[in-house]
Amino acid sequence: CFLVDGRSVGLNLNAWYVITNHHALPTFDHALSTNVTFNDVIVTNLRPDIFWKTSTNKGDIGLDYSCIAIDEATKHRLLEMKIYPNPIINQPKECEKNLMLIHRPRYANQVLHTLCRVVAHKEVKTQYDYLGPVSGGGSSGSPVFGVDTNTRKVGVCGLHKARFTCVNLPNIIADICKVNADIVTFFNI
Repeated sequence: CFLVDGRSVGLNLNAWYVITNHHALPTFDHALSTNVTFNDVIVTNLRPDIFWKTSTNKGDIGLDYSCIAIDEATKHRLLEMKIYPNPIINQPKECEKNLMLIHRPRYANQVLHTLCRVVAHKEVKTQYDYLGPVSGGGSSGSPVFGVDTNTRKVGVCGLHKARFTCVNLPNIIADICKVNADIVTFFNI
């Protein structure tokens, strides 16, 4: 999973959210009982009771994501630990031909940084070849980083879905921003 600022995904300006794959956190109850770990320290449970939105892996689009809020106390703990939301690249096609998958598959005892070469940019997904350690079980929901060719800034441009594929982040952001009372639930605390 990775951390995003609400401003970068069109949500509450002061809130932070975690994005991961739907197949990793498919239900509200699953998200409610899941701990978030950063730098090998369990920080808190996720807070789907504040915000929860998901899109399945089914159908033509198959965005396969879940976006879940964290509470203010967790946000402050993360700030104290100097952990910040990831910058976002909203145009993955503007990324260079190389991407970086940062993941921790079950077979590895450490976080891996796998360089990937873009094979094809599609409307919803980007396909790539691994130029380093391959992903394995446990890599789902990992951030895929790229360098914007115009600004030279590094940021998250995709959500790792399965071997050789990530979902382009702008598609996820656009879906998160859709107002659909059947999918999105806001709660005031």
